[in-house]
Amino acid sequence: MILENTVLILGAGASMPYDYPSGAVLKQGICRDLTTHTNNVRPPAQELMRTGLDISEIKSFRDALFFSGRQSVDEFLEHRNEFMTIGKRAIAQALIPHESKKNLFNRYLLKM
Repeated sequence: MILENTVLILGAGASMPYDYPSGAVLKQGICRDLTTHTNNVRPPAQELMRTGLDISEIKSFRDALFFSGRQSVDEFLEHRNEFMTIGKRAIAQALIPHESKKNLFNRYLLKM
């Protein structure tokens, strides 16, 4: 039994039963969602632009992530600190649609 306040840090795979993507699927989704073409900026990239990022930063991040050979965004960011801000924003943006009280409270993650 744990008697002190404790924080457990789990990898992305631990949240898959709660309808969150694995690290690899998250990376693929971010790369897909941040793909831009001339005069065609997808909504996820538009949202990042609203946080003060410009399209060239978004493209640079997306390309570096896509061609990195890393399995996850977290693994990529460990080696590419210059992309930390945009990486965190892209992860948050990609995970928000997966948030569901039903999954959190009805699947034994949090019981009150």
